[in-house]
Amino acid sequence: MSNTFKRMNNSEYLNALIFLQSFETFWAYCFLSNGELYRDECKDVAKKLISKLRQIRKGDEKILTFESLGPDQNKNTEYIEEVVNSLSKWIRSDNPLPYSKKFLNTQKISTFTSGLKINLFNKLNLKIHIPIVWSSQEIDFQSSTLKWGSHIPRILITDIPDDLESILSNSRSIAVVGDIRKSQDLMTYSSSSDYFSKMMLDFMANTRKFTRDNYGIFDKFTGDGFLVYFNEEICKLANSNFIECFINFTVAQLEYSKSHFNNWVKSIRKIPPGSCGLTIGADIGIIDFKEIDGHLFAIGDTIVWSNRVCNAGNSNEIIVNNILYSELIENKDISFETLESVTKAGESFVAYKMIL
Repeated sequence: MSNTFKRMNNSEYLNALIFLQSFETFWAYCFLSNGELYRDECKDVAKKLISKLRQIRKGDEKILTFESLGPDQNKNTEYIEEVVNSLSKWIRSDNPLPYSKKFLNTQKISTFTSGLKINLFNKLNLKIHIPIVWSSQEIDFQSSTLKWGSHIPRILITDIPDDLESILSNSRSIAVVGDIRKSQDLMTYSSSSDYFSKMMLDFMANTRKFTRDNYGIFDKFTGDGFLVYFNEEICKLANSNFIECFINFTVAQLEYSKSHFNNWVKSIRKIPPGSCGLTIGADIGIIDFKEIDGHLFAIGDTIVWSNRVCNAGNSNEIIVNNILYSELIENKDISFETLESVTKAGESFVAYKMIL
């Protein structure tokens, strides 16, 4: 073999190694985001890598034979060919990842990239040893973060059990509805749209912080308020009591909101009758939690009644329904006032205003 041919081969191996390194970089983000990040870039470099490997294979049939898979060369070749074919199909498809089962994306792609890297190092006579490690923790991280990262406090993400939806749905939760009174006036008569946006974003950022600090589950921003939950089992993961977490949240939220909306009102051009501010409504019970396509869905009477008692309150008030009131009545730091109200359908009910 001539030196020129050797140099040409080394150049091809080096190009393949560069493509491989680029693929691994994009793949890390693509896999952990379930194809949301750098998918097109990952597919593009995968196409270049596969093309280069097929070109090399014409002169080096063993470039895709990995000793790490064992002595059975036929099985070895079939395994790697299947991975290469799956990558090729993925490049032409709209699928987020090459395999529908998450563990296969970790196992097969990692085996392929690790074995290929070792082969290319050997072909280039590189005398360095780079540890090549992969683990199922990647799958656990991906699943937990994608499903629950925007809802569950990050400190609890790694402790989330696989059957979290079932655990949540079979244990008690306190549903908390926050509603900004006179939000339409705040939007219409704020000094500018930028100021309205700034104040609303500041409100939501602090609401999420108070939820996170007290191990709550943030569901959604409703446009003029929020919906959060304090679940008995989730709070236990943080060695906390969910009722105490709810109380601590409402104290922090209301204290902040009073100051926030008092400052906000100073900037609006037309002050509406009644006060602008936050009203909180809460109830306790069983809520059915489901995660569908990365979105959290929660259904139950507890949420409905949290919203109803919230509607019965005024700015800077916390209104709780009867069952939650029964749980809180023994707390010496809280007093209550009885409140009678009517639902939109005309149904009378009694709720309780918390005095902190």
